[in-house]
Amino acid sequence: MHLYRSLFIVVLAFALCTSNAFATSTAQEVVMTTSDQVIARLKSEQRRLTNQPEKVYALIDEIVLPHFDFVRMAALVLGKNWRATNKDQKIQFVREFRRLLVRTYSKALRSYADEEIVYHPMHADGSRGLVTVKTEIVRAQGPAIPIDYRMHNRDGSWKVFDVVVEGISLVSTHRSEFDSAIRQGGIDRLIAALKGRNDKGISS
Repeated sequence: MHLYRSLFIVVLAFALCTSNAFATSTAQEVVMTTSDQVIARLKSEQRRLTNQPEKVYALIDEIVLPHFDFVRMAALVLGKNWRATNKDQKIQFVREFRRLLVRTYSKALRSYADEEIVYHPMHADGSRGLVTVKTEIVRAQGPAIPIDYRMHNRDGSWKVFDVVVEGISLVSTHRSEFDSAIRQGGIDRLIAALKGRNDKGISS
């Protein structure tokens, strides 16, 4: 699946979740609050958000991304390369990886079209403090799209650290892409390439 389409699906589903699919009231409250805030802003500021993309960046950064654990995502994405990077490289990579998703998510929200979310029984791994929330996006045309959210409880808050779309993990997809880039040019070149893409904006 094309990366842009994957992230489009992911952000819509996460932003629209309003069910009792989560194990605890804390997780449910986080998702419901996020949903209410995103939808309200999309409806009240539709024209401005369409004409001023930077406002969508701010909306994503303010409302959605605080519920993602970018440090854990970055460590999983880089895999063995994470351990080989120094502190400054880790900071730079997390920053640019986050910017990459902010810009891509912004395009997803500008394409919002009242998709419906269906929820299925979730899987909980109590011994590891992990939950997998299982959902499907039901579209007016085409088959439903299954999405699993992998979350963990960090300091009392549920955070997303991976999303599986149609059986494909976004973390694993990025890991393959970034591992190849690091083998060819090293972590500093990967960071520079991400920064270049972010500075120019992401094309679909």
